[in-house]
Amino acid sequence: MKARWDRLCELNVIEQAIAVSQTSIIRGSWAAGREIALHGWIYDLADGRLRDLNVTVTSAQEADELHARAAVAAGD
Repeated sequence: MKARWDRLCELNVIEQAIAVSQTSIIRGSWAAGREIALHGWIYDLADGRLRDLNVTVTSAQEADELHARAAVAAGD
């Protein structure tokens, strides 16, 4: 059960990275040439470790690709 809960939390972090990458503030910043990177990290209260989920978005193109992969994985 804990493994399923942990995976659900990881998927939520990924979805939130996608959501932030779709905001007008981030999109506008990328369009203006600002270097912004969004990272999907998760903190585990049980062991106190911060883990990188290997979700990093640095451009609108990467955001669109991540969004498309997530949609396919969700069966949309």
